[in-house]
Amino acid sequence: MTLAIMLLLTIQSSPVRCINPNKSGVVLIGTLKAHTFPGPPDWKSVARGDEPERYWLLHLNKPICVEGDDLGPKENNVSWVQLVFEDHKPYETYRSLLGGRVIVKGELFHRHTGHHHTRVLVTVQAIDKNQAYDRQKPPMSHASQSKSDNRHCTPKGV
Repeated sequence: MTLAIMLLLTIQSSPVRCINPNKSGVVLIGTLKAHTFPGPPDWKSVARGDEPERYWLLHLNKPICVEGDDLGPKENNVSWVQLVFEDHKPYETYRSLLGGRVIVKGELFHRHTGHHHTRVLVTVQAIDKNQAYDRQKPPMSHASQSKSDNRHCTPKGV
């Protein structure tokens, strides 16, 4: 009984390790969803005439903590992450994964434009069905590995 209480206190008092937003190869697991946000000119309501911006979001299985950097402060309890691709091709390639559990590998960064709709985003390096969840062999299909600063690619026809 005493050992169980000590173990519980150790687990509860252990600090949550935050992820460095500039580290490549971060692995995130969650459910892939498409969401429409209001864009320009007022960024408030598509019904009132704002341009719709449709993006893919990852609803994480477990919230994460992301360290602060020059783009933004430390973010705790991050449950939603907007996916950013280098071009539009992955939206076609991975469309069948929408609504399913996936593994995303990439580099996190803090929002810094009006087109960024979550506190933290991920530039995707790889995305695949979470086959471990489905009790199959581990995957990892690779998307674009090229490095660029195009962190606001809006999907077409998503």
